[in-house]
Amino acid sequence: MKSLELSGCGLQGTLPKAWGNWVSLEALYLGQYDSTGTFVGPSSLIGTIPASFANMRNLRFLDVSENSLTGQLPPEFGSAELMPIDSVFYLGYQDLRGTIPLSWSYFSLGLVDVTATRINVTCIPDGLNVFKGRAFNASGCSGSSPQVNAVATLRSLDAAALQLSGELPATLATFSRLEHLDLSGNKAVKGSLPSIWAALVALRTLDISSTGISGSLPASWASLQKLRAFRAADCSGLSGPLPLEWGMLKSLEELVVINSQLSGPLPAWTDAEMLRAASTAALATAQQAVDQAVNEDLVVASVQQRVRYISGAVSPQAVVEAASCAASALQSALAAAPASTRFMPLRIINLSGNNLSGQLVPNWSLFEQLQMLILASNSMSGPLPDAFTRLTTLRALDLSSNSFAGQLPSTWVSMRQLVFLDVSSNALVGPIPETLPFMAGDGFNLRCLVLFGNAGLTGRQLTELKSRMETDSRGRVRVVVGSNGRTCDISVLDQ
Repeated sequence: MKSLELSGCGLQGTLPKAWGNWVSLEALYLGQYDSTGTFVGPSSLIGTIPASFANMRNLRFLDVSENSLTGQLPPEFGSAELMPIDSVFYLGYQDLRGTIPLSWSYFSLGLVDVTATRINVTCIPDGLNVFKGRAFNASGCSGSSPQVNAVATLRSLDAAALQLSGELPATLATFSRLEHLDLSGNKAVKGSLPSIWAALVALRTLDISSTGISGSLPASWASLQKLRAFRAADCSGLSGPLPLEWGMLKSLEELVVINSQLSGPLPAWTDAEMLRAASTAALATAQQAVDQAVNEDLVVASVQQRVRYISGAVSPQAVVEAASCAASALQSALAAAPASTRFMPLRIINLSGNNLSGQLVPNWSLFEQLQMLILASNSMSGPLPDAFTRLTTLRALDLSSNSFAGQLPSTWVSMRQLVFLDVSSNALVGPIPETLPFMAGDGFNLRCLVLFGNAGLTGRQLTELKSRMETDSRGRVRVVVGSNGRTCDISVLDQ
């Protein structure tokens, strides 16, 4: 037996200690909600949670919430180190008391819900995600700040590959301290990215890769001033332009949106005047959303099955307050922006496999910390800018499978840290710069140069260049001049 669901059966009495022998059990539902998150009726279990349950070595989901259990949490759950480290425990709405045992830090990838109990959460074991809904004051938000029910302690939510479905819940915006959110691998999660998530001002990493998300990237997310990494690989429904407003993300280091449907030109994230104008317009839209939120019936998606909100849902009042917080956060970000552009600390930009068009932005060379720029398999065109020589920390540049034209800039020899350069399958022409072979010499890090698929570069030119650079580098550099027999790729970065 892998799952036992007795929710809504009106259970009474104590939890049998012998159930701890069910070592194959993965899910046990004894609360007021069934496995779909539907309310099915109360139970009246009494007594304590048996320490013997620690022997359930496969138990990943335990719901004994909204009963009449008492006593303290059994430290054996963690100290036995038998249960999965990603176990989820719903224990709320009863007279449990004491503290969370230090041994429960073992459940570093799980979640413990102790909402409406007497469990003291002032001292939480390191690494443990604890949920205890309680009233909080949304300080720093515009307008009035009524007390609303929200998650006050959850900092990390890893819901990757949990077979979630439905739309993303706008009500997740009430997770006021959430820093890390991973929803990747849930292909049945559909719909658009909620603009109201602009209220998640503590967010540092967000991963929605391999989901069914569609629509555009919200301009309002320019408020996420602590966001360091945004990953959206293999989201085929994601479309529209890269928001110009995202140029205000002062902490963004990693931007990965690959194999999607992004379109339009690369944004002028280094143009302070354009950035401020666009962000001002986004603020007006966010303020309108505050009024709209009052009348919207926001439905919680199936993520709620894994993280239950207090009283089963977040109140409409909390959603309105979150919308107000989102507008306030964007306003604060705009007010703090300097008159001249403060360039994002981008280290990784990977936008391959989209429908981006237009030319490279020369001023992207002002991203002085950039180490990887991947724009392969788009519809971009125009010349290769000399200004990229300012990217002195760049290690990988992949511009393959576009329509770039003209010559390779002779000045690119200044990029001494470059390890991988791929300009294959474009419309480049000769002559090959006389400075290019210098990159095979001492003091340069180049290991892979890919040039095939440019009709304007003759076979003789490429063959001579390959022979010279591979010889001069004593085999360090591999020059790929034909699509067959490719001898290097971007994996050289890991060697």
